Amino acid sequence: MAAVQLFKTPDLDRELFYLDPSLPRGLRRDLIALVEASKHGGNVLEYPPRQGYVLTDMTSASGLALFREKDSPDGGRYVLHYQWAQLCVRSATKLPPTLRRPPLFLKHLRPLRIYVHAGSLGHAAAEKLSARIHRHGGQCLDNHHRADVAIIGLGREADRASELLKDSVPTITTSDWVARCIGKGEIIVQDRDEVAADATLAAQTRLLREAVQQIVGGPRRPRNCRNGFSAEELRHFLMFLVDNVGSEYGLCGNRLYQPNSNFTWFGQLHWGRRHTWMSWRERYVKHQQEWTPLIADELEKRLALMAAEKRPVFVESMALRMNMLRAQNGNGQEPELFEAVDDVLSNHGSLHQHRSPSLAASSRNVGHRGRHADPEEEEEEEEEEEEEEEEEEEEEEEEEEEEEEEELAPPDGDAEFL
Repeated sequence: MAAVQLFKTPDLDRELFYLDPSLPRGLRRDLIALVEASKHGGNVLEYPPRQGYVLTDMTSASGLALFREKDSPDGGRYVLHYQWAQLCVRSATKLPPTLRRPPLFLKHLRPLRIYVHAGSLGHAAAEKLSARIHRHGGQCLDNHHRADVAIIGLGREADRASELLKDSVPTITTSDWVARCIGKGEIIVQDRDEVAADATLAAQTRLLREAVQQIVGGPRRPRNCRNGFSAEELRHFLMFLVDNVGSEYGLCGNRLYQPNSNFTWFGQLHWGRRHTWMSWRERYVKHQQEWTPLIADELEKRLALMAAEKRPVFVESMALRMNMLRAQNGNGQEPELFEAVDDVLSNHGSLHQHRSPSLAASSRNVGHRGRHADPEEEEEEEEEEEEEEEEEEEEEEEEEEEEEEEELAPPDGDAEFL
């Protein structure tokens, strides 16, 4: 029944058509048969109708002239590329009358069926994108069941849509695909390597989100009870913690998180605005055991990627900062973090002692994994240092006595005279 009503108005009146006389005779004959077929119900006139459709070749001079003179969408008359009628028949639906150029989005001479996911794109952006697809010969569907291509946006909603559509739609892509196809003048098909790379990236992103989500721990609370931390926020927070490992306040200190500190001074930390500074501090303090290995791994990665000539300077600077922080308050509230950082620095601290006094000092005071040396050994070292100081004092006294004797001794000539 829908096919019978293809070129009929809602009142079941026949739609009126006018064909550009400059079209080839064979094409005009085929279009008349197509439009006026009993199952389509249109009517071709010898003059342009007041309301209806004017079919022409929009790439010709006569087509452009007809468009300038006769096109009046507000009045109900549309000047269209002649393939619009053919595409309507092949898709078994009346497409929006916006085809002003040869169609681009085709598959086997029919309109490419495209599903635009409004949930991830936003309704306004989805409507704008659908209109652009229609202007280039595509057909936008209300659901994904018969779609050749699905277009999704970005974010969590897009991730859920991708999981839902991956088994039912042959191609899933983003909104920039439409612009790239139009710019190139052909449908761009991703090769298998690109598709595999996209799938791998999506899988890695999901794994990262799951790993970071474990930091939160415990059952999830309803959204209206608590403003949860997103995986993206936690990833940024990990980078923040690594950047401030040697901070004079320590990672547990209030001043590292308080207003007028890092979260408001640096524009790249806009990710921290959804939560108070107290929430961020608690996120670290209450889950130090989970954060410590992540911090150590990220610090290890940074050192591995760092240029060889810069790595010793970074290790030296970090060791100095950690030693100063340890001298101020010992290991404080973060003993496991200190041990983990010491391990990372020791793996990359292959410097001679005369070039790295801070590491030499730390090697005397800090043992494996950051433990302090044996108290008995420290006493022996102190006694040895005291003995060395006494010996140096005795040597200095002897030298002073010798100098005094030399000053009091008579000259050689006086000795002979006596």
